[in-house]
Parts: sequence; C-alpha cells; structure tokens
Amino acid sequence: MLDAVDRRPGAVVLAVAGYFLLCITLRISVSSSLEIDEAEQAFLSQFLELGYGPQPPFYNWLQYGLAELFGASVATMTILKNGLLLLCCLFYGLAARQVLADRRLAAIAMLGVLALPPVFLLAQRDLSHTVAALFAVGFSAGAARPLAHGCRTFRGIVVSLRLSENDETAQPFLVSPHRPCGGHRPNGEV
Repeated sequence: MLDAVDRRPGAVVLAVAGYFLLCITLRISVSSSLEIDEAEQAFLSQFLELGYGPQPPFYNWLQYGLAELFGASVATMTILKNGLLLLCCLFYGLAARQVLADRRLAAIAMLGVLALPPVFLLAQRDLSHTVAALFAVGFSAGAARPLAHGCRTFRGIVVSLRLSENDETAQPFLVSPHRPCGGHRPNGEV
C-alpha cells in the first residue's frame, strides 16, 4: 500500500473525494424522503438563531446558507454533511503531514479517518452535529497551525475560529492535542 501511495500521492485524496461523492450519489438516488435527523435539520435551519435546543448553531447556519442558495432538499443536506466529512479527512491528512516525516503515512492516516464508525456509518444516517464537531477538530488539527504562521491579522482570525469551534464541539475541542496559535513547547519548538 505504501508503494502505491508513493507512486501516486494524490490518489489518496482523489479516493477519499470519490468515496464521499459516491455517498452523495447513493443518498440522493436511494430515497427523496428525509431521515429523522435530516427532517429535524430541515425544520431548524429555516431560521437563524443563536442556538437550536441543546445544539449550537454552526451546522444549522451552514445548512441555512445552503438552503437559501440552492433550496432545501436531500441533495443540499447530503452535500453539506459529506462536504464537511471530506474536509475533516483532508484536515487530518494535513495534520499528519505536519507531524510525520513519511508523507505516505500521512496519506494512510487520512484514509484511517474513514475507518471510524462515526464517519463511514453513523454520519450517513444521522449525527449532523457530530459531523460539525469532527470538521472543527480536524480544522484545529490540520489548518490552524500553518495558517497561524501568517500575518498577525490572520492569526487573530484563526484564533477566533478556534474559539468559536469551542461552542460547537465542547469536549472534543478541549481534548484536542494542539496548542493555541503561537503556543510554544518547553524545548522551544513551535
């Protein structure tokens, strides 16, 4: 497997994107009726609110935006969910590239996200806010650190995004193994 990844490093990204495209296609073609979680999201995302029952607003706001642009449908709901899961996988792959010397292992780590039951099974049926939490933690792990090394204004934006993720992800954000932007380790590494 490592040799195959070594010959075509972009193939893993294409395979993961293809997997989620297949999930979108299958969901849209199987049934036009909403599952329980999708029906709840379709109802709640008709309104912009600061919170939706016990859930924070991040996922519903994204759903609201898509519904306003393209209309509320199984397709828009499925595209949002699978799009966030794809970004989660890509951000985890980016995080692995930052800490692993072997780029092939980083690609394998990205594929490993697909082995998690909340990603490959449960998220296809429900768990909308869990999908948002997975995306937020993936963003924290993979994108925040390289983006924070940019200009000071951009660093502030990244810190704001990470703090806003705390509302959506609560415990997953708190146990995220990454330091806040600009944090230094005791030995002087960033």
